[in-house]
Amino acid sequence: MFDQKQEQGFTLIEIIAVLILIGILGAVVFSRVTSTREVDLRVRAEQVKGHIRYAQMRAMNTTSATTGCNAPVGMAAAAGKYYMFVNCDTNSKVVLPGADSTS
Repeated sequence: MFDQKQEQGFTLIEIIAVLILIGILGAVVFSRVTSTREVDLRVRAEQVKGHIRYAQMRAMNTTSATTGCNAPVGMAAAAGKYYMFVNCDTNSKVVLPGADSTS
């Protein structure tokens, strides 16, 4: 009859299956290696920049009611937290947009 040679190698289906498995393993490893810490820091930095811009806008749109007060609106920082105040009174804390009242 016919003399058939036994061909050696992989079928296309076997190669595709291996590539899919490598892709899945790569995605799992990448998701475990990537940290959300850097993303969290960037989000926090953007929030601080937004709060500073807000205080700046309020300061430019506010006139001082107190005599001798050069900054009717300002920002202060203490113990790793910051807050906005009005009328040169650092005790009159203003809650910034998107911040909780305890910050």
